[in-house]
Amino acid sequence: MNRTLYPSQSFGSSRIYLEFQFVAQGAGTSVPQSAVDGANAVTSITHVAGTNKFTVNLQDTFNRLISISATVAESTAAGAGAYATAGNVRNEASQTPISFDVYTWNADGTPLDDPTSTIMLFVAFRNGYWGVK
Repeated sequence: MNRTLYPSQSFGSSRIYLEFQFVAQGAGTSVPQSAVDGANAVTSITHVAGTNKFTVNLQDTFNRLISISATVAESTAAGAGAYATAGNVRNEASQTPISFDVYTWNADGTPLDDPTSTIMLFVAFRNGYWGVK
């Protein structure tokens, strides 16, 4: 049996999935909307110049962020083994759209102020209270 034919499934109600990517801007302090694939879901992405920190501000409000995955598509500048992490989620269950931080790292764990890599994100939200204990 070819198991690649199984349909996509998830458990829970009111789940929303968001996938988007952006190109790092090096010394720049913001990522232009033209560099964001999935820009209709993102209000802005700011970069703290000279650091590895990007702050992502989304367009919409959600009850809870339940999963986030960040990946660096390696570029010549980043080198092999570069990776990204995400966290510091703000504005869950509020009237303000969710925001969170993404950090890029070299393979040795030192901060990467990346000028050219593509950072890819997958985010899952819960947008309701049904079934919440």
